[in-house]
Amino acid sequence: MKFIRWLFIPPVLCFYCASAQQHSQDKKPADQNVAVQSSRTSRDSFMIEHNRMIEKKKRDALGTNFKEFNGIMDGRSFSNIQLSGRTVFMNFWFASCTPCIAEFPYLNELNEKLKDSADFELVSFSFVSPEKILEIKSKYNLKFKVIHISQDECYRLNGGLGFPTNVVTDKNGIIKYIGPTEEDRILKSKDYILTKIHALILENL
Repeated sequence: MKFIRWLFIPPVLCFYCASAQQHSQDKKPADQNVAVQSSRTSRDSFMIEHNRMIEKKKRDALGTNFKEFNGIMDGRSFSNIQLSGRTVFMNFWFASCTPCIAEFPYLNELNEKLKDSADFELVSFSFVSPEKILEIKSKYNLKFKVIHISQDECYRLNGGLGFPTNVVTDKNGIIKYIGPTEEDRILKSKDYILTKIHALILENL
């Protein structure tokens, strides 16, 4: 959205200002617009290539074993061993990530739908301090497990894909889904979590 700054100019000066502006524009180097366009093209090309790389990393992760980890939950050690033999949904977030926070109510709802299944576990990972995790859990009434790990460990486990990242693994710890993918980004958080992710989990229970 463009914002226009309204400026009062005395009528006697209007013609001069307009003429001066036109004169200034006429004096601009002919290649200035070309340089701006070239910069935009380079930036767009970089983003396209970057997105391709990210999507390839997601595809390459499918069918591989989720990495071993050891974190802290409620002051106690929590590792991947405690998730063995279950279909697991994993969510990566941090406190100032707006898209992460937007998923919280639907993660709660997803957890509520599946909490009675002995074959399922929903866990989330965050690098914020344990004290901040308690604050966030209270503020958003989080009902699922939140595991504290370092920021480097977050990036190691989610493949450096940023936040939020969501992962579904089967009972053997094999990654069946990692995203959101490019096609997922058109979905609202509610539809993404409660429709797509829920269906993926049920397929692997």
